[in-house]
Amino acid sequence: MGAGITRREFIDGIACAVAAGGLVPEVGRAAPDGTPYPPARTGYLGSRPQDFAIAHGVRDGRRYEIGSQPVAEQYDIVVIGSGIGGLASAHYLRKARPGA
Repeated sequence: MGAGITRREFIDGIACAVAAGGLVPEVGRAAPDGTPYPPARTGYLGSRPQDFAIAHGVRDGRRYEIGSQPVAEQYDIVVIGSGIGGLASAHYLRKARPGA
Protein backbone atom coordinates (compact mmCIF):
# COMPACT_ATOMS: atom_id res chain seq x y z
CA MET A 1 0.00 0.00 0.00
CA GLY A 2 2.94 2.32 0.52
CA ALA A 3 4.09 2.08 -3.11
CA GLY A 4 3.40 5.12 -5.23
CA ILE A 5 1.66 5.15 -8.59
CA THR A 6 3.66 6.04 -11.65
CA ARG A 7 2.58 8.63 -14.19
CA ARG A 8 2.26 5.87 -16.80
CA GLU A 9 -0.07 3.83 -14.53
CA PHE A 10 -2.18 6.92 -13.89
CA ILE A 11 -2.52 7.68 -17.61
CA ASP A 12 -3.35 4.02 -18.33
CA GLY A 13 -6.07 4.11 -15.67
CA ILE A 14 -7.60 7.28 -17.11
CA ALA A 15 -7.49 5.80 -20.62
CA CYS A 16 -9.29 2.66 -19.44
CA ALA A 17 -11.99 4.70 -17.69
CA VAL A 18 -12.57 6.85 -20.78
CA ALA A 19 -12.69 3.79 -23.04
CA ALA A 20 -15.15 2.00 -20.74
CA GLY A 21 -17.38 5.07 -20.67
CA GLY A 22 -17.43 5.16 -24.45
CA LEU A 23 -18.45 1.51 -24.75
CA VAL A 24 -21.89 2.03 -23.23
CA PRO A 25 -23.28 5.33 -24.53
CA GLU A 26 -26.91 4.30 -24.05
CA VAL A 27 -26.59 4.10 -20.25
CA GLY A 28 -27.19 7.82 -19.94
CA ARG A 29 -30.34 7.55 -22.04
CA ALA A 30 -31.81 4.65 -20.02
CA ALA A 31 -33.11 6.89 -17.23
CA PRO A 32 -36.16 9.06 -17.76
CA ASP A 33 -35.48 12.70 -17.01
CA GLY A 34 -36.20 13.78 -13.45
CA THR A 35 -36.21 10.27 -11.94
CA PRO A 36 -33.95 10.35 -8.87
CA TYR A 37 -34.63 6.79 -7.64
CA PRO A 38 -32.29 4.34 -9.45
CA PRO A 39 -34.64 1.31 -9.65
CA ALA A 40 -37.35 3.51 -11.15
CA ARG A 41 -34.93 4.37 -13.92
CA THR A 42 -34.74 0.76 -15.07
CA GLY A 43 -38.34 -0.14 -14.29
CA TYR A 44 -37.34 -2.85 -11.79
CA LEU A 45 -38.77 -2.04 -8.40
CA GLY A 46 -39.24 -5.51 -6.91
CA SER A 47 -41.95 -4.32 -4.53
CA ARG A 48 -45.49 -5.16 -5.51
CA PRO A 49 -48.48 -5.59 -3.20
CA GLN A 50 -48.56 -9.30 -4.12
CA ASP A 51 -44.99 -9.67 -2.86
CA PHE A 52 -46.01 -8.67 0.65
CA ALA A 53 -49.39 -10.42 0.93
CA ILE A 54 -48.25 -13.58 2.74
CA ALA A 55 -45.79 -11.82 5.06
CA HIS A 56 -48.39 -9.23 6.00
CA GLY A 57 -50.90 -12.03 6.63
CA VAL A 58 -48.49 -13.68 9.06
CA ARG A 59 -47.85 -10.32 10.72
CA ASP A 60 -51.59 -9.82 11.11
CA GLY A 61 -52.06 -13.23 12.77
CA ARG A 62 -53.27 -15.24 9.79
CA ARG A 63 -52.41 -18.93 9.92
CA TYR A 64 -51.66 -20.89 6.77
CA GLU A 65 -52.44 -24.57 6.41
CA ILE A 66 -49.32 -26.54 5.59
CA GLY A 67 -51.25 -29.77 5.12
CA SER A 68 -49.58 -33.04 5.85
CA GLN A 69 -46.03 -31.72 5.61
CA PRO A 70 -43.99 -33.45 8.32
CA VAL A 71 -42.03 -31.12 10.55
CA ALA A 72 -39.13 -32.85 12.26
CA GLU A 73 -36.97 -29.87 13.21
CA GLN A 74 -37.46 -26.93 15.52
CA TYR A 75 -35.74 -23.59 15.09
CA ASP A 76 -35.61 -20.51 17.29
CA ILE A 77 -35.09 -18.19 14.34
CA VAL A 78 -35.46 -18.64 10.59
CA VAL A 79 -34.09 -15.98 8.26
CA ILE A 80 -36.05 -15.94 5.02
CA GLY A 81 -34.58 -14.10 2.06
CA SER A 82 -31.14 -13.44 0.70
CA GLY A 83 -31.56 -9.74 0.06
CA ILE A 84 -29.76 -7.11 2.07
CA GLY A 85 -32.26 -7.39 4.93
CA GLY A 86 -31.97 -11.18 5.17
CA LEU A 87 -28.19 -11.12 4.92
CA ALA A 88 -27.89 -8.37 7.53
CA SER A 89 -30.26 -10.23 9.86
CA ALA A 90 -28.28 -13.45 9.51
CA HIS A 91 -24.99 -11.60 10.02
CA TYR A 92 -26.07 -9.87 13.22
CA LEU A 93 -27.74 -13.02 14.53
CA ARG A 94 -24.52 -14.96 13.99
CA LYS A 95 -22.55 -12.15 15.66
CA ALA A 96 -24.89 -12.06 18.69
CA ARG A 97 -25.28 -15.84 18.96
CA PRO A 98 -22.21 -17.56 17.46
CA GLY A 99 -23.63 -21.03 18.04
CA ALA A 100 -26.90 -20.30 16.28
